[in-house]
Amino acid sequence: MIEGPGNLKRVRKALHGVEPETGGPDRYLVVARMNRELDTVDSFRRNAVPAYWPSYEQLVVVRRRQHGCLTRQRRRVGIIPGYVFADVDPQRDFEMLLGRIVGALDVVRTYSGGPLRISDEDIRIIRRIEIGLNTPRPVKIVHDFKRGEKVSFIDDLIGRWPPGVIEKLAPDGRIGVEVELMGRKVPITVLPHQIERT
Repeated sequence: MIEGPGNLKRVRKALHGVEPETGGPDRYLVVARMNRELDTVDSFRRNAVPAYWPSYEQLVVVRRRQHGCLTRQRRRVGIIPGYVFADVDPQRDFEMLLGRIVGALDVVRTYSGGPLRISDEDIRIIRRIEIGLNTPRPVKIVHDFKRGEKVSFIDDLIGRWPPGVIEKLAPDGRIGVEVELMGRKVPITVLPHQIERT
């Protein structure tokens, strides 16, 4: 298979107007305490509820010194900070379950007050973004994106998500894009090769 931007544009053009597959399981979007998302996922799993936290590994400088120098440490960072996805089980009272989950604050709600359900198609797009962020990069990423530019996601092959706006440019090449999803503005971290200008 030929790789490169030309191939992605051909695939997107071929899929234009194709209805996405339906019938996948829905998930709740749960608000978790910042930097406690992994504890929340672990707590869901201990209560026999499958949960998912889209994240990537980042190398950060820590205050601990070794041989007189600052040290670096790997840590997991959320693609959508503060949110965890949990499977919907109609047989279980989710409101009661949240009281037993470590780090969970509440479930994201719709305008009517009911729990917001995320479809499997949206989860697939988030998983593709996560795979791209976790793929090793051989060199430092150089790009010419600027704050305030409108971009679309390359991993969204059928154009399901609306265009986002670049809000943050990290020194390591990662880009923070704010997208209006699920009735709110959601920050999503991506790499330059995962977005394109609209």
